[in-house]
Amino acid sequence: MATGGPVTAAVVVAGGVVYASSKDGSLYALDAGSGDQRWQFSTGNGVYSSAAVTGGIVYIGSADYALYAVNAATGREKWHFDTGGEVNSSPVVAGGVVYVGSDDHHLYAVDARTGEQRWKFPTGGWVRSSPVVAGGVVYVGSRDRGLHAVDARTGEERWSFPTGAEVKSSPAVWGRVVCAGSYDGSLYALDAGSGEQRWRFRTDGGVGSSPAIAGGAVHVGSDDGHLYAVDIRSGDRRWAFRVGHVVYSSPAVSGGVAYVGAKNGTLYAVDAATGEERWRHPTGADIKSSPAVADGSVFIGDDSGFVRALRA
Repeated sequence: MATGGPVTAAVVVAGGVVYASSKDGSLYALDAGSGDQRWQFSTGNGVYSSAAVTGGIVYIGSADYALYAVNAATGREKWHFDTGGEVNSSPVVAGGVVYVGSDDHHLYAVDARTGEQRWKFPTGGWVRSSPVVAGGVVYVGSRDRGLHAVDARTGEERWSFPTGAEVKSSPAVWGRVVCAGSYDGSLYALDAGSGEQRWRFRTDGGVGSSPAIAGGAVHVGSDDGHLYAVDIRSGDRRWAFRVGHVVYSSPAVSGGVAYVGAKNGTLYAVDAATGEERWRHPTGADIKSSPAVADGSVFIGDDSGFVRALRA
């Protein structure tokens, strides 16, 4: 299925529907089995945010400065919430609240039902990292070179950890460990409660890819052209799979396989335990989108505007 512009955000699969964001300013709902379009929701600018789907509502950000709530069945707007900048962060929903970052340097908490603001948290730069919520805390990165931990109920800062460059990577939480990449070339593992560094894994390029934790390993891509698996406890490298091109895509791990796209227009399936290639599929266009795995298929979008379904 083709959209009207590049698909740069991660596709999301829920309830037999694939939700794909497009630079043409629209969110597309596609039938996961046939690829047929169910509906198209248009905003006022490009959509670089991935969808969050829960309770029959799809939440999506847009570069038109707004967060939208859309009926998942009809594609009709329920409400929208205006911020002071582009909303390229992908929203997350927890406890009836939508958390999302904005280029106006804030992390927002918005009531999922009404679209009313609960609170906003200021950072020192735009927030394009997508937040994650665990244990009553929201973790998110910022262009201010920090990873922030914010109380999910009050919006008060718990702690902030400085890195050497922008944190566009979205954090991943495993027990008492929170992991995130930075454009300083590192993957960080921090104590979720205190923000103290447990370990730091260095690559030879910026880490804008978001980590995926599975099988005791953190899987993450780097601008140095590799997909890495790093031991979650020690920070030691388990393996490195050489792609040879920038990896903007964030990996998806399912069934012992790590799936990731690369700027060379190829989707790779890599054995999550050994780092050996299972298969590859060329799409013919740069892949900045991240894959989603559901019902035995892996779904991926690319810069040509196409969304493809491949057998996992």
